[in-house]
Amino acid sequence: MKQHLIILLFFISLFSFAQDTTAPADTPYYPLPKPFPSENPPQDPDSSGYFNPKLMNPVVGIGPGILTFYGDVRDNKSIPSISRVGYNLSVSEHLSRSLLFSARALFGDLGGSENSARNVNFESSIRSGGLHLSYNFDNFLPKKRKVDPFVLTGFEYFEYLSKTDLFDASGNQYHFWSDGSIMNLD
Repeated sequence: MKQHLIILLFFISLFSFAQDTTAPADTPYYPLPKPFPSENPPQDPDSSGYFNPKLMNPVVGIGPGILTFYGDVRDNKSIPSISRVGYNLSVSEHLSRSLLFSARALFGDLGGSENSARNVNFESSIRSGGLHLSYNFDNFLPKKRKVDPFVLTGFEYFEYLSKTDLFDASGNQYHFWSDGSIMNLD
């Protein structure tokens, strides 16, 4: 049965085709002017073929990342670090050919636990945000160059709220045993 199915699929594939080389190729659709220079670059030496003001829309980025604590609060008997998910949001807008404005935010949690003689743990909430302005010297330097220097200025807010406890949610004190387990005395 399996051989018959393979032979049938083989014969079906003989009569199918994926491309038709006799039809002319379609010209690609560009809803906005092409961001790259054309074959005939502009004659004005001060204009850049790579810069198109109609393509200066804001750039929005959002995504997850990993936050990990690498410090002295860790349990050597288990995984040395526990990673947690953090989220990043950024928005950038070209104000001119040389100026770029950016805003960003980061949210996440990280923590650590050590079951040893110290018996310590913590959990921290991280909140960060900032505004930046970048200048790239595009109006002074030649258009074709190997190095693209820039100056970045701005401010950043960073909040690190750490919490620790010695009691569980019911108000019972943690009891750490020599084998690394946490149990009550009952």
